[in-house]
Amino acid sequence: MGVLNYCHCFVLVSIYMFFYVLFFADYSAKTALTIVELNWSFQSVLSIMFSLHWTHKNYFAELFRLTHKVNKSASHLESKSWIYFVFKFGLFDYCDYLLLDIKALSAYGPKLVTLQMVIFTYSYFVWIGAMSHYIIFTVMVYFESEYFNRQLATVGKNGREIGEELLEFYLKHCQMADVIYHLDRTFEVYTFAMIGSNIPTTIFSLLAFFMNLRVSWVAAVFTGPSVIVCIITLIGLTAVPAKLHRSITKIEKILYANKRIWSPYCEKTYQIAQVFITHVNQTDLGVSVWGFAVVSKPLILTRFVWQNGPSFADEALHVCLILVGES
Repeated sequence: MGVLNYCHCFVLVSIYMFFYVLFFADYSAKTALTIVELNWSFQSVLSIMFSLHWTHKNYFAELFRLTHKVNKSASHLESKSWIYFVFKFGLFDYCDYLLLDIKALSAYGPKLVTLQMVIFTYSYFVWIGAMSHYIIFTVMVYFESEYFNRQLATVGKNGREIGEELLEFYLKHCQMADVIYHLDRTFEVYTFAMIGSNIPTTIFSLLAFFMNLRVSWVAAVFTGPSVIVCIITLIGLTAVPAKLHRSITKIEKILYANKRIWSPYCEKTYQIAQVFITHVNQTDLGVSVWGFAVVSKPLILTRFVWQNGPSFADEALHVCLILVGES
């Protein structure tokens, strides 16, 4: 029944948004906020689709099961505070946005206000819920990885045979790799879609902010929340997977820094350690953008701009100045 309700709501939201944008929306090429609102609507509809897919395929239950097998959820107490923080921040952000701009409830026009409020609220909450699932599950795996790293650093300190202990950690890391692969399969397309739609949304939000800044600082203040939301979304999409990737690559340094593994010489321990390091250095171990590349750096947008040289940034700035001048 839950999947059926998701499907009905998705069809309702899609039909309503499509017909309004096609027949009733007031388009203006000079209004960057219109593009921002349409992008947010697009992200909301995508989030409903992905939520329906995740629920139907039962991805989250499998992810919980795989994660619990690694350390028996020993690090769940450490991640609880972060999970609560994400939920509280999402609730505060939604309430604060409505207090700052009550016209957000009329983003699609004055007609069918009651239906519009229900659809907007539902789609917005699903969008926030999908992003929260992405961040929370990535943070959950990150804390499991950090707990694993702390335990790995104690190899050789408890009097056990180092080769046997290292082999146990290697088998645990194989289980951790299964968790990371399942996390990537769950969110790789969602990450690609959200990053691809969030980057232009951020650019047009900044453009709207600077256009309103030319009018008055009061108008700029009221466009500030959209910029903040876009930047926070981009950070959530890139910074959290980047932290997970750093935690995974940290294992190699921990193994090389542990002198008990390498001295005195033991061929069995050496072989296990080398296989362990080879397993850690897999290039696809992390959250990827639809399989194209693993998210390993938190600032995708700035790295993309400056790696393509100043000419790209100059062209983007020139276009923005032209649009501002025309307004």
